[in-house]
Amino acid sequence: MASGSIRIVKWYGDQVLAKLERATVAAIDEVTAEAADDARSNHWFASESGRLEANTQNEPAERTQRGIRGRFGFTSRGGFYGLFLERKTPILRPAGDRAFPKLAGAIRRRMS
Repeated sequence: MASGSIRIVKWYGDQVLAKLERATVAAIDEVTAEAADDARSNHWFASESGRLEANTQNEPAERTQRGIRGRFGFTSRGGFYGLFLERKTPILRPAGDRAFPKLAGAIRRRMS
């Protein structure tokens, strides 16, 4: 081995993984908030009280044993009857279908 051929590589894997986790949490929060906003403003029923809209929310993303998870939907207190409406004519699923494809781009923006 000729002298000068040793090359030292600095490992940044831990920092990259930490940045990816932060980016993923923020992106999930952004996308589930967008889905909740979409569901609140795009539905087939005429709400008299606005209660169901107020109880359509997203929860902050959290780390679980299986990865990072975020959720959106009706709250159990004031939005329970929304589950019956969802079964008749969905409003959550279409909102998720419109928002969730944006997740990869939201993560990518945060990683650059």
